[in-house]
Amino acid sequence: MGFDGIKNKSASMGKKPMSAFLKVNKYENPQTVLDLISHICTSGMDLSVSDEFTPYRDKCSQLEEDYSEINTREAENPFVNASISDLTENCAAPYAMMPAYLDYSGFSDAINVAVGGGYSSGKSSFLNNITGIGAVLPTGIEPVSMINTYISFSDKISKLIVSGKNCKGHVVKLNREVLDCIQHSSKSKVYVSSVLEELYIKVPVSKEREYLKGLVFIDTPGYNNSDNANKENGKKDIDTAIDALQDSDALFWCIDAEAGTISQRDIEMLNQLIDYNDGNYPFVIVFNKMDKKPNNDLVKILQSAEKICKSRLKIQPIDIIGFSSIGESAICSLKNKQKATTRGGVMKVLASILYKMKDGFSNTRSVSYWTNWLAVCFDQEIKDCDESLADLEKDRKELAKKKADAFSKSETSSEEKFSFVKDHLPVVEDVIIKSYDEILNSRDGLIDLFNRAMKGWSKALDREDQWAEKTGFFSDASNLQRQSNNAVNEYNRVMTAAEKNCDEFQFWNTESRKEDLDLIRQAYEYYDSADEDVQDSLKEDYDNTVASKETISIYKSFLQKKKQEIVHVFTTCCENAIKKNEKRLRALLNIKEEEETDVFSAIANDNMNRFLDCFSNGVDLTKCNSQGYSPLTYVAKNSNNAMMRFLIDHEVDLSLKDKNGYNALETAAIYHCQDICELLINADKGLLMESQSLTKLAANDRFENWISNF
Repeated sequence: MGFDGIKNKSASMGKKPMSAFLKVNKYENPQTVLDLISHICTSGMDLSVSDEFTPYRDKCSQLEEDYSEINTREAENPFVNASISDLTENCAAPYAMMPAYLDYSGFSDAINVAVGGGYSSGKSSFLNNITGIGAVLPTGIEPVSMINTYISFSDKISKLIVSGKNCKGHVVKLNREVLDCIQHSSKSKVYVSSVLEELYIKVPVSKEREYLKGLVFIDTPGYNNSDNANKENGKKDIDTAIDALQDSDALFWCIDAEAGTISQRDIEMLNQLIDYNDGNYPFVIVFNKMDKKPNNDLVKILQSAEKICKSRLKIQPIDIIGFSSIGESAICSLKNKQKATTRGGVMKVLASILYKMKDGFSNTRSVSYWTNWLAVCFDQEIKDCDESLADLEKDRKELAKKKADAFSKSETSSEEKFSFVKDHLPVVEDVIIKSYDEILNSRDGLIDLFNRAMKGWSKALDREDQWAEKTGFFSDASNLQRQSNNAVNEYNRVMTAAEKNCDEFQFWNTESRKEDLDLIRQAYEYYDSADEDVQDSLKEDYDNTVASKETISIYKSFLQKKKQEIVHVFTTCCENAIKKNEKRLRALLNIKEEEETDVFSAIANDNMNRFLDCFSNGVDLTKCNSQGYSPLTYVAKNSNNAMMRFLIDHEVDLSLKDKNGYNALETAAIYHCQDICELLINADKGLLMESQSLTKLAANDRFENWISNF
């Protein structure tokens, strides 16, 4: 069937509305995405700053060795050993934290503010709006944020910079359009998220948004999208979200206002984050899309959420707000009872909220925080040294007194013992041995004399009694007899008592007394030796106490010196790491973008990638080149099927004529491009009605006319 027949047959067919201006994302093309993945995997550089902290790590690990060089005492001090161990462990914390904070993103001095919530809760739209970056972050009904995206602000740049950390941990500069590729579904079915771990967007700070300085916003996936791992990167959205949320210092928690309330899962997630941050976690609850709710309903939603928070959350939010990204945006603050519908008013309310987040916040990512932290660690150990020295000095004084008392008593005792040994022990020996014998002999003599006297007296009485009986000399003999009897009785009593007492009298024999004297000597020698042991023990304790004081004093001086060294080395390492980051930033700024090319050059060179790049910025299909061809007719002339399919797929106006007066179908017929003709006719059969006779145009062989000139 001829073209004219086709034309007539298609006359009654309708026509779709077409566009004369086309702007598309070049990453819709599978080959372009594959090229991007190749760029991400191969063009990145390892810009980790961990090596910059090697001097600090080495200095900390040598603490014990450095101390041993100045400590001349061989004996170990438990206090010093424990202190060095604790200090070495504490010094490891900044090394473990700061390189990670400075690597790649360089967010060390910023407060990380995460934007979290469920999928389709307006997180990305909210971020695009409050940061003033426009529609940089991809939005839509489908969940799109698969990679944690960090948005920071700098007054050292003049344009937005996009970079990312690839699967090797290297940094690569990216085109801002790559953000549209980081999504769950793509026409190309090729997923850039499989080779990217994090995205970094640096935004120049404007004067009206100076309140954004010192903040880094983190765009996170919806935590409740799916329990299944994504095919693109093998991660669950909730795991990706939690990683970023736990890396944050503050939070905007987004909820779709149409939900009407805060859900139990939201409460659980917030409480989990509160626990993770030990209750020090400022956050704001944001009900997005407030434009879909009447004002009265919105206020009720915010008030209801406040009641739920008071009853179920472990700490309360800074504020509960309603927000709309439509138009100039709008905001409604429950705590401040403010509502704003102008751009300036919205920024004022947001600035107030963000200042509250910053207020009193201890930034654990800043260099100053860790330098102060290190100084405090050393100061605490120095303070412990002072306390230990004070205790040891108290012990030293007590031991000195005890030692003095012991030696004083010892000297006095020694003199007494010497006097006892020299003067008194012979006396004791004389008393116990010699004098005791004399005493016993004297006792025996006295008893003997007593017995003899008594016997003599008894005989005298007997004679008197006998004499009286014989002579009757006395007139009162009876009285004499009575007195004699009394005397005899008294004599008998005394003798009986004397005999009894002599029998009961106990005394030590000579051998027993010699043994006792030996015991006295041994007792003296024992106690004299014990006194010497006490003196030795006190002296040893005193010497040890003095030695400990000296050791800890040396260690204290060591700490004071090392405090300055360690803090200085750490600060220097941080400065070098920051300089490396700044150098990297300059390198990113100096990386030239692909040279811009006009669409006609891309078509002439059959360069599909450059052709798609042109449409990323938008192409006016009515604009013609110097030869009079429009982009559409120039594609037809060059018979590029892929480019023509691209234009057809994006529903451009195929009937547009160029300056030569031809449309794409007519141009394809003139240059005998059968494939292009078929593509155009299949796409829009109405073109046949609007075109000249294709048969005549095909018969006008321009090549034959041109070649005949030679």
